[in-house]
Amino acid sequence: MKVLALLPDGYGCYGGIAQYNIDFLEALAGSENVREIRVLARHGNLIARAPNKVQSYRTVTNKYLYSSMSFVDLAISRPDVIFCGHVLMVPLAKLLRSITGAKLVCQLHGTEIWNDVDRSIIDGLAEANMVLCVSRDTEQRYKSLTSFQSDNSR
Repeated sequence: MKVLALLPDGYGCYGGIAQYNIDFLEALAGSENVREIRVLARHGNLIARAPNKVQSYRTVTNKYLYSSMSFVDLAISRPDVIFCGHVLMVPLAKLLRSITGAKLVCQLHGTEIWNDVDRSIIDGLAEANMVLCVSRDTEQRYKSLTSFQSDNSR
């Protein structure tokens, strides 16, 4: 399986979301079913300590250039799974998925869904193959945003 990971903060960044995503991808890289993980991060440094299956590319802070690069990478890698590491990237991840038919896995961390959430994000989450939540509280807040009440929301 090939994974394209869209992250706000990648290797070399500090904070809970960055560390969670890095830990998640490194655990995923340990699976024998995963052939490669291509990481596109908006912030961070090129990496030296990632597992062999993880390839991280130069970070791009400009959102338009980042989006363009994600389309280029999509055409090159043809991923089986698109991992969306932050709710703000859901609309882009949903669009990429519509082009390839790849599975979409979205990560929710907490406070980013506590208040006003754009309808395009809610719709994208509802169409995801899997939504991962860091806590039961986050899961309940997510479920209150949408009528999408499925076992894959954990």
